[in-house]
Order: sequence, then structure tokens, then C-alpha cells
Amino acid sequence: MKLSAFAAAAVSAMVFFTSFTGASAEKSRTPEDISAEISARSIYVCDVGSGKVFYEQNADEKLPMGHMAKLMTALIAAEELDSGKLSLTDVVTVSPTANAKLGTQIWLDIGEKIAVEELIKSITIGNANDACTALAEKLSGSEEAFVKRMNKRAKQLKMAKTVFLDCCGTNENTVSTAHDIAKLSCAIAKHTSLTDYFTTWIDNVGCKDTELVNNNRLVRTYKGVTGMKSCNVKDLGECLSFTAKRGEMSLCAVVLGTSDRDELFSHARELLDTCFDNYRVFSPEIADEYLQDIEVENGEKTKIRVKVKGFTQTIVKAGTFSEIVCSPEIKENVKAPVKKDDVLGKIDYFLADEKLLTVEICAAEDVGVMDMRCALKKNLFNLLNMS
Repeated sequence: MKLSAFAAAAVSAMVFFTSFTGASAEKSRTPEDISAEISARSIYVCDVGSGKVFYEQNADEKLPMGHMAKLMTALIAAEELDSGKLSLTDVVTVSPTANAKLGTQIWLDIGEKIAVEELIKSITIGNANDACTALAEKLSGSEEAFVKRMNKRAKQLKMAKTVFLDCCGTNENTVSTAHDIAKLSCAIAKHTSLTDYFTTWIDNVGCKDTELVNNNRLVRTYKGVTGMKSCNVKDLGECLSFTAKRGEMSLCAVVLGTSDRDELFSHARELLDTCFDNYRVFSPEIADEYLQDIEVENGEKTKIRVKVKGFTQTIVKAGTFSEIVCSPEIKENVKAPVKKDDVLGKIDYFLADEKLLTVEICAAEDVGVMDMRCALKKNLFNLLNMS
């Protein structure tokens, strides 16, 4: 029996609606769903800017770092470059210590001269032990001195369970955690001077015609990738630290100790995709009423200008902006003296019962106590205005 044109159209519409609503009703996957499919020893996923944790699994277990240790060398080099203490064109003379390094290398010869940029490429795109040692010696004079510097910087970053015994990660007692490696990766992500190197797939060490191939496959395929490093660690397996930025949000995923490299990359990709899809950056707009001048008692000036200090962003679930409320506590008046940056109030932002962030309202200038000269001047001004 043939259907009329109207009936056929109705049936088609019903089929389309059913399939559409069915697809919409399908529950989106969570980091917990994804991690359940990974044979990883340790996982940590967070926001680079705020440090908000999206997911963690055995994130504080101490594990051998392997080539991940080179991330600290990269960070210290980036800080030196940004401060002007180090230049990409600086020349390094290769020492016997650097030449003697085994494992992954670019085959540096004793006495060979090589630019800092070539060494940085060799530890960001590649995992060269000899290049890492040569750069460490350039930065601190010797590998031993540089290792002390690495541990000091780790302490500053609150990498509480990280211990460096060498700069390359070849020592099995050079250990860290997924949590600590995420802290290190987030610190590096804020130094854009290294982004181009970390996100390069293939390059060459120009002076040696040695090819460098990035083990991090995601640099070729993931939208917004900004770094970091992939490697195989003895007795642990495939490891990855990975950062990416989309819009205002920058995320980091650390996955350590998987048995399969394909699994490592596919699940790391999905972990970040899920977070990018389901979370947004919340950056509060401060209403003008909270930034009005505040009256000053017994001051050189009758009012003081204010400013926002410690302004931060945070991450919230997509679609919740309208549910965020603010709770201001700002002084109506203050007594002189007032120093610039003195806290005069705050605004707390809440989502349900969770405090998201606090914005401080501070003095934008100094206001001293009214002295005799200032009082006479003020009284004279008032008398003139009365007349």
C-alpha cells in the first residue's frame, strides 16, 4: 500500500525527531568514564590558570620521571630567556660529561660548539640526553649545580614529591607524580617562548643535520595544542604531559604508565575534549557601584580612589553563569592614614554553596593624615566658598 505524500512526510519527520532527541539525550562522557578505559597508573587533569582539578587518579604516587625530567630544564631555560640572562644565539661548548651521556642523543662531540636554540629544540621536540646536559652546564656551570637548582625550583612550585638526581631523567630515582608534573607543565605553558618548539612535529639540528621527531602525536592533530612531552619510561610504560588552549581556557592532562601508545593519545585527547566541552572560564565584571570613591576621615583628602586587586578567573560548568551571585563587603568610610594597596573591601562570588573566588577592593593611592597646614588650607578654601 502506498503512503500519501503527507503521511510519508509525517513518518520521515517522526524518524528524524526520534533520532535527534535520542542523540541529544545520550549522556555525555565524563573524565571518570574515560579513565575507566585507560590502563594508566596515574592521571591528573587540571586548568592551567586557576589550578582547578577536573580529575585525578593515583595522582600523588611517586613514579620514575624518565624524559619528563627534561621539562624542568626547559622551564629554567624559558625563565632565563624571558629575563634576558640567556639568548637563543648563545654558544655552548660541549663538555666530556655531555658527550658521555648514553641513551637518546644528537651525538654531540667534545669541544663542539652549538647554539642554545639547537639544544632547546633537542629537548623539547626531541629527548636528547647530551643536549640536555650541555644546556644544564650552560645554565649552572655543571650538571651537579643544575640538579640543585632543579630541586630548588621544584620546591618553589610546591612539587612536594619530586626529587631530581640528574637533569635527563635516566636515574631511576629521579621521581615525580602526575600532580607534580602537571604543576611543572602549567608553569611552562605560561612561557610562550617555548610553544613553537613544543608544538613542532619534525625539525633538524641544523649544525649536525640530525632529524628530531616529536613523540607527542597530538602536536599534529589536536586543536589548540601548546605542548608538552611524550615518552616511554622503563618499567612504567607510555607517559604524556599535554597542554592545550581554546579561547580563554588552557588545560593540562598528565597520563602516566599506560601499556599502549595509541590508547594513551586517544584517551588524553578525549579527556581534554570533555573538559573543554563542559566547562567555561568565569571572569566577573565588577559593577561601577563597587568601585566608587570611599570617604576618608581626618585625611588630606576627603575621598580615596579604589581599584581591584588580585583579580582572578575561575572555571565553572557550562550554563551556570546565571546562577552565580556576588556578596560585597566594602567599607563606607576609612580613617587616615591609608596606604596604596590597603584592602578596603572584598566581593565573594558563589555558585550555590561553593565560593568560586574573592576579588579584593583596595586603595588606589596614599592618603595621609590631615596636618595643620592642610587643615588651614581646607578651612580657607571653605571660607572662600562661603563668601
